[in-house]
Amino acid sequence: MFSRPAKPVRYANSSNSRLPKSAAASNGAAKSGKTVVRIDPVYFRPTEVDLLVGDASKAREKLGWQPRTSFAQLVKEMVAGDLDDARREAAGGKHSV
Repeated sequence: MFSRPAKPVRYANSSNSRLPKSAAASNGAAKSGKTVVRIDPVYFRPTEVDLLVGDASKAREKLGWQPRTSFAQLVKEMVAGDLDDARREAAGGKHSV
């Protein structure tokens, strides 16, 4: 049975991983100096932050929480979703943003 703590506790779920900026261009395409990706301004968020770092150790220690999705798998799923949206948009549909 789950018991509620007397004082609310906040937990941050995180992979504790960072994706280096160079990882996006690990295939060497960015080294050519040519534009390989253009971003439509409609996708920019005005309050986007440059770096988000989380620490899920409290959730692991206090709740026994463990991630079911690795950081690498999460990135693959996000890229696949973005590609699906781009294909749908290119075919005349609307994106899901």
